[in-house]
Amino acid sequence: FVNPRIGEIIGHPDIEALVGTSNVLSFILPEFHEQVIYDFNQVKNGTDSYLVNYQVKTCDNRTIWIDCTGRKITYGGIPSILVSIHDVTDRREAIDALRESDLTLRNIFKDSPIAITLVSATDGKFIQINDAFLKNTGYSREMIIGKNAEEIGIFPDTLRYTEMLTSYKNNTQVSGFEIPCKIASGEERTCLFSSSLIVVKGNPYILTFIEDITEQKQAEFFHQAIIKSYGIVDEHKSLNAIIETLSAYLKADGVFIGEILPDNETVRIISSILDGEKITDTYYNIKGTPCEHVIKNGFSLYPDNISNLFPNAKNLSDLQIRGYIGIPLRNSEGKVFGTLCMLFRHPIQVSETFQEILEIIAVKL
Repeated sequence: FVNPRIGEIIGHPDIEALVGTSNVLSFILPEFHEQVIYDFNQVKNGTDSYLVNYQVKTCDNRTIWIDCTGRKITYGGIPSILVSIHDVTDRREAIDALRESDLTLRNIFKDSPIAITLVSATDGKFIQINDAFLKNTGYSREMIIGKNAEEIGIFPDTLRYTEMLTSYKNNTQVSGFEIPCKIASGEERTCLFSSSLIVVKGNPYILTFIEDITEQKQAEFFHQAIIKSYGIVDEHKSLNAIIETLSAYLKADGVFIGEILPDNETVRIISSILDGEKITDTYYNIKGTPCEHVIKNGFSLYPDNISNLFPNAKNLSDLQIRGYIGIPLRNSEGKVFGTLCMLFRHPIQVSETFQEILEIIAVKL
């Protein structure tokens, strides 16, 4: 199995063609092969979330650096390794440039598409941030410069933040450290921090490259949920596993899987969770509901005010639902036979990547 993002990283136009036909070593430079085999054996023997770096030759003849995280899983009854890959070429080249030349920090900050920060190693205050950081987080320079992370409240997981600081002190650098970050809107995003201690004009600073991997983590999480459901023989338990995963990860107040009955007017809920409680064999008429829109028009997202948009769907107002996501379930002939929907009592925002993930899940149901 490979997802579309891998195709973007290695420059392959038809990533599905690689399944069952290509070996990962054919892309990794020969000088790393021995290390790859060693690392795969480490994961095979139980070392989880194993982070490594390799150089790769892409299909369009570029040489790039990648970070890889391996995890041992069972896929279709076969022992397998789930590998997450991130292109870190820009980050590696910038750090190398700093170490090997007098290249100014100003140029790196201006040109990099990756969020970069420069923090004083003595008092932890932000000295410089680049435009990519501002764009990704929604903060202004005035909100960041001259303050430390605690004052801004960037790291909601204080324990994880303490672990990162300890790594800095022990190693003077951190590579691929995963930590939740709070952006200006209050939303929490999952980020990868890679930092090095540098000295500029005799003063120590921490140079950090920050990659937002929220969408990638969502994809990994849901792919694992699908893989897990494959191992469940009982169909109802398999559906329950998927809705529990969606509910927990999205912080959804309700997740429902329903089948359309022969009258094409009624939906029977075959698996659902609402406020942590399982509900089955409940029926409702689809007329005037967002599910009717999903069945007719496909993927539907209502970030807020769903109750006002569908006043005839009384359950939505009774449950104080504000956000809604729905996607049709289709059979092998493409005919809609049911719906998968998620309900939220708060406004929601989702990415295009998330829609792609839901469509994959819908195909598997």
